[in-house]
Amino acid sequence: MAPERVLLVDDEVEFVEALAERMRSRGLEVETATSGPEALDRARRTTFDAVVLDLAMPGMDGIETLRCLLADHPDLQVMLLTGQGTVRN
Repeated sequence: MAPERVLLVDDEVEFVEALAERMRSRGLEVETATSGPEALDRARRTTFDAVVLDLAMPGMDGIETLRCLLADHPDLQVMLLTGQGTVRN
């Protein structure tokens, strides 16, 4: 059975690389992106089982990235992360 494929998306490079290494050590195949457009490009080229997505990113934020990801991949499992959450988000 192939390992689960995860896409990590966060504009904080150190955070995303540390989390990716931790997930790889647990047998997951992990790719990273540091922006919404980069994440969309990776998702067009590769099939992922799940995406871990930061809400607060410069330029294209996590909500817009989420909308675009789900438009192309409606069954994609997405986990949203934020250190700046509000009740509205």
